[in-house]
Amino acid sequence: MLHVCCTNLLRLQLHKLLNHEISVAIAEISWLNTTMEIQCTKELWMLRDRLQENPVVALLGPRQCGKTTLANQFAKKRSASRVHIFDCEDSRDLARLDNPMMALESLKRVVIIDEIQRRLELFPALRK
Repeated sequence: MLHVCCTNLLRLQLHKLLNHEISVAIAEISWLNTTMEIQCTKELWMLRDRLQENPVVALLGPRQCGKTTLANQFAKKRSASRVHIFDCEDSRDLARLDNPMMALESLKRVVIIDEIQRRLELFPALRK
């Protein structure tokens, strides 16, 4: 299973690739340099259901709406061996994704690719 976090810049392109999308909004409450993250139980259940129905799910929404937070909350609910996370803003992960088929084809379970819109060449690999 794979889920993808991206900004809505690629919304139309992703919509053509994927059957479903989940829009996300996560509330954070901050005071005196302390941030409390509110669990989005409904969205986590929706994400789980979508991943049972589809091999690829995209989290779409505007900047800072909580797409990555939701993905991280989803990952935390699974054992570390069942989740593979790639951040396309991290040079180490970008190096791992230089050959997307080699990096992704052997992975089982959940794969999270955050900021995938920065690596458009990954989309053909995801279609296979």
